[in-house]
Amino acid sequence: MSTDHNRIKVADLEINQSNRILTTNTFGKLEFSDINNIKTDSYNALDYSIAGKALDARQGKILKDLIDNINALLASDNVNLDTVQELVDAIETVQTSLNTILVNDVTTGGVTKALTAEMGKNLKDQIDALTTTVGGKQNSLTDVNFGAFESALPTVTAIADTDKISLLIGAVAKMMSWANFKTLFKTINGNSIFGSGNLITPDMDTTTAQNVSGIKTFLAGMFGLRNTANTFTSFFASAVTASRTWTWPDKSGTVAMTSDITNVINAGTTNYMPKYVGSTVVGNSRTQDTGTCFGIGTVNMPIKDITLGRQADRVIGIEQSDSLNNGRTLIIEAGKTINYSETTLFSSMGQFQLNWLSKLCASHPNGSIYLAIGASSIYKSDGTPTGAFLSTGSPAKSNWVGLTVAFNGDVYACHDGGDIYKQTGGTSFFVALSQTTRIWQGMASTSNGNIYAATMNGDIYMQTAGMGNFMPLGQSPRTWTGMCVNRSNNDVYAVVNGGDIYKQTGGVGNFMPLGQATRGWQGIDVSPNGDIWASVLNGDIYKQTAGVGSFNPTGQISRAWGGIAVNQTNGNVFVGLTGTGAGDVYYLNIQSLGTPDLDGGTLKLKAGTGKNLGKSRIQIITGQKSAVSGTDMQIETVRAEYYEDGNYKRIGTPVYADNTAAIAGGLTAGMEYRTNTGVKMEVY
Repeated sequence: MSTDHNRIKVADLEINQSNRILTTNTFGKLEFSDINNIKTDSYNALDYSIAGKALDARQGKILKDLIDNINALLASDNVNLDTVQELVDAIETVQTSLNTILVNDVTTGGVTKALTAEMGKNLKDQIDALTTTVGGKQNSLTDVNFGAFESALPTVTAIADTDKISLLIGAVAKMMSWANFKTLFKTINGNSIFGSGNLITPDMDTTTAQNVSGIKTFLAGMFGLRNTANTFTSFFASAVTASRTWTWPDKSGTVAMTSDITNVINAGTTNYMPKYVGSTVVGNSRTQDTGTCFGIGTVNMPIKDITLGRQADRVIGIEQSDSLNNGRTLIIEAGKTINYSETTLFSSMGQFQLNWLSKLCASHPNGSIYLAIGASSIYKSDGTPTGAFLSTGSPAKSNWVGLTVAFNGDVYACHDGGDIYKQTGGTSFFVALSQTTRIWQGMASTSNGNIYAATMNGDIYMQTAGMGNFMPLGQSPRTWTGMCVNRSNNDVYAVVNGGDIYKQTGGVGNFMPLGQATRGWQGIDVSPNGDIWASVLNGDIYKQTAGVGSFNPTGQISRAWGGIAVNQTNGNVFVGLTGTGAGDVYYLNIQSLGTPDLDGGTLKLKAGTGKNLGKSRIQIITGQKSAVSGTDMQIETVRAEYYEDGNYKRIGTPVYADNTAAIAGGLTAGMEYRTNTGVKMEVY
């Protein structure tokens, strides 16, 4: 169709098309358009809320009918109209309340407010959009992040039954009360860890595979080994009995106790040594040991160190050698004395007194050793290893402790918790010096007559030149115990129980530490050669060689070593054991040469005694040399015989005319021969 110049061809108008209309377009020109393009966009419902739609005529009819019905109702006398009005008013009230209660955000808050559905949907969308962390917070708990959280929690030292504990189950933390949690634990042998009830272990039968090796109980009381191959080896042949005993396997195991051992060791007699009396049986031997004497084949209890049975003549000797070797020499030797020290260990003197407490002193010029019994008296010995300790007649005191002998022979003794006493010249009585009561301990004296006395946990005091009172030296309070003086230079030593060893050089100035190890030092004394000895309670005895260097252990057996003293004439060291019931005094023999002119032991060859006219003789027998070389055995020949009447007979004395003939016959100087006339001669 042509639309030029607003003209429409007649042919276009004559086309048989329905629903067409002549309109002008946007350019003002005429054209045919479809009639549907100019219909109203209507909606056949009353629930549409979007603008731009026209109400369908049918819905308009419905609205008109509803309005007519309402008007008719309002014009009537219907009693329900008031109720309807009330409902309308209530609806308006609810609407107002809803507008007040509902909150369309997540920040307002309030306990009387409610979120709208729109805000609920908004929250869900935000939760669904969460990533692994939001603001550093974990979206779930794991072993890793729970540990970090746990480390920030406070630590408590007690927990009540009502307290809660946190348990991590998967990615969720749950809480449980402590009362409920501890009931999950059982007991072992009736001793509860937290809750009640006993720990029950399941039984295992012989088919249960075991992945470990070791000793286990199986088979209703059997006791044995189960290895990784599930092989069971029982130590016993049967299960435990009613008396809780087992029977060892007899011949069915490595160890067969019920017959093997009892058949081997099935008889014996007290003191008799056992021996195999068969290949599998042990019985008595001929040898018995009473603990004092040793017997072989004796009928009665042996009473000699070695006793042989009387049933027949006996021979003691070395077995014969073979045909290629000389016979072996038998030596019987008596004891001999020595001129050297056998041991560095202190030996017991057998002085079994009680409670020796003295800080021992041996400074007397004659070498005497003094020590005291705490609850008794002061004792003195002559300073020899065999010398007994005898009472000096001192007054009985409950706790004598310190002793010293001055260069002039005066003896001083102090009393723990009492006074200081003096025995002039080492004789007469001990006289109190009326000193202040203190816990006096060790004492010492110098060549100029100064007397020292230490106190427990206090000072050290000194009496000048043996006159006047004991005055403090201003030393630090310490647990002072023993003291001594080096006679060669007047150095004064003091030991501290649980501390060091201190020295006052030349008897002047303060006591200075020597830097020794902390020990329970008790006594100290100096040898004539300058060696310094110090004892340790329940420890060792230490020595400083020549007064130089450290105090080194001497390797003594640990004992309750107390005071220590050195004999100033020979250097022997004496130590008393301290403490009630300790007893005894020990000594170390420093003088190695020992006592002069000691005897050797006598070798006695004793024949058995007879009765009345019976014989009692000793014979000396040797082999008889042959005239020529060879392998023939020599004949045993009696060479000498000693008779019970004291006579001696030389058997087989050779006969020669003179000394020249004797030498020519093979004799040497000192040998005996006799002449044809019976004169006994000695070869020269």
